[in-house]
Amino acid sequence: MILRAVDLEAFGLFNRRRFEFRRGLNLVLGPNESGKSTLMEAVPAVLFGVLDKKRYAPWGRGAGCCARLHFETVRGTVVVDRDLLTDEVSLRTTDDLYQVGSQLEGKASPRGRSQEREVYLDRLEELIGFRDAGLFRASLFFGQGGLEPRLDVGLIERIKTVLSGGGDSHYDSVLADLGDALFEVTRDNPWGRDKSHPRKLENARQQLDRLREEFGRHEEAWQEYGQLEGRLRQIETERRTVAARLEQLEASLERRQRMRPLQKDRDLLAEQLTDAVQQLDKVRQYRAKAAALLEELTVLFQSPGRPVEGESFRAAHLLGQALSWLSNADGITPDGAVDSWRRLRLLVGACMVASGGAGLVFWLLGPGLPPWVPGASVVLGLTGVVLMLAAGLTGRAQSRQPAEESPFDDLGAVFAVPGGQIRARLLLNRDRTADLLAGLLECQGALEALADQDELSERARRLTTELAILDERIQGLAGEGGAESLSGSEAELTAALQREKQRLEKLVAERSRLLERRAEIAHLAEDRTAMGDRLAELEQQVSDLERRKRVLTLAVGELKAAVREFQQSYLQRFSERTSRHFSSLTGGRYRQIRMQSDFQVEILAGKGWRPSTRFSQGTKDALALA
Repeated sequence: MILRAVDLEAFGLFNRRRFEFRRGLNLVLGPNESGKSTLMEAVPAVLFGVLDKKRYAPWGRGAGCCARLHFETVRGTVVVDRDLLTDEVSLRTTDDLYQVGSQLEGKASPRGRSQEREVYLDRLEELIGFRDAGLFRASLFFGQGGLEPRLDVGLIERIKTVLSGGGDSHYDSVLADLGDALFEVTRDNPWGRDKSHPRKLENARQQLDRLREEFGRHEEAWQEYGQLEGRLRQIETERRTVAARLEQLEASLERRQRMRPLQKDRDLLAEQLTDAVQQLDKVRQYRAKAAALLEELTVLFQSPGRPVEGESFRAAHLLGQALSWLSNADGITPDGAVDSWRRLRLLVGACMVASGGAGLVFWLLGPGLPPWVPGASVVLGLTGVVLMLAAGLTGRAQSRQPAEESPFDDLGAVFAVPGGQIRARLLLNRDRTADLLAGLLECQGALEALADQDELSERARRLTTELAILDERIQGLAGEGGAESLSGSEAELTAALQREKQRLEKLVAERSRLLERRAEIAHLAEDRTAMGDRLAELEQQVSDLERRKRVLTLAVGELKAAVREFQQSYLQRFSERTSRHFSSLTGGRYRQIRMQSDFQVEILAGKGWRPSTRFSQGTKDALALA
């Protein structure tokens, strides 16, 4: 690095001043307070910045504080601009043909840790070999009073500064600071006795354990909360389904209740219609049977035509009279049997009269009989007389009946044949005619017991119409439910309604219980997210503290090892390097120095080593410069 020029736009007492330097040794001369030291301080200030921003601010002016350096390296010319107040830096390199090689701009504050600062320092280290201001000042730079030996304390401190690479601290204070920083993090001592009280790491771990345990409860509450939400949604779906089912059942039952009286009326009408139809069928059957019997009588009497339908019952009446007339004429009851009943009564009466007379005779002739025998004999004889008289009267009445008017002419008029022909046919077919008469009388009795055919037909038509109207109304009520109408009996629907109501009550009770439980754990579930964030932050904090503990432990160990290595070998190498510079500065008079463990310097003079404090001031200055 060869400094060629310094441009001070506003730096200390300088304003728009340029100082150029030639290759080789340059000597700057000037009176006191002319700015020689300020000019020298501009070099590290532009390269690395300053901590005290107001130190080199222009005197008496409120403008900025800017400076520029021009220096040469093996890679070409380098120009560095810096605003000392804002730490805005610009670094530009050019080759021998004034072609720009690289250029970067950014903010490089001595206290900062930005990426721009790291890039700038890396580039500066490539160009001049230094990225630390303290090491630069301890190696290549010395300002006002920098050559004063200060062998009692200053030289030793300068040696430590050079060896440690920093201007504000050395390895003793660094080791102490590292130890303090480590025990701020943890109470564990990697090299000896542990501390009694927990530090940041132990406190953070305890807090993390408590938070993890609490977060576990919140996580369980969150999972339960999700399960409750799912079950509540399922219950709501089931509740809606059950409510719709209940609505259908209630509507169906309401329609069934409205249909019940109509159904009863329909059943009654259907029963009446069935009875009317059955009676109408019976009337038709008996009329058909009567017509068939008349047809057979027509054939039997050899009539040219069948009597009209209205004459059938009159024909039966006349036919009965005709048969009765024939029976009376022949001594036969109208049904054709012998009048044995009259004869039986005569016989019984005669026997009773004979028994009564015999009783009186035995009572009169034979003493010793009970006293009631005469009375009983008299009563028995009188009863026999009465029976005989009744039988005699009946015989006389029958003997007079043939003299009455004959019904054959009227019967012949009905069948359109002569009365004699009717009588002759009756005599020939008396039994068959009696059977036909019995059938006609049966039909007549049945038809008289039944209602009229026209009345029955009218009733059947009326009942059919009313039944159709009721069916239409019932169908209308049944169709009100449409596709949602439920099938089954009313009892089945009522049972289904009760089951659905019980199911709905269970769902409502379960929903209430789940809502209460959800309200109990809601705050735990709600705090889960914030607690998760806090847990993540605390885990990161513990991780950072553990990493810091490892780094600090490693740093303390490495520094101690480095100190040991430094004490064993690096002091020797430092002494050898310094000896070469010291020999050059003294013109070969003193060629070798050595460094004690307490950094006291001894110089080889002749055949022995002597402390540096015993030499002249010029030798001490040469040693300090070396």
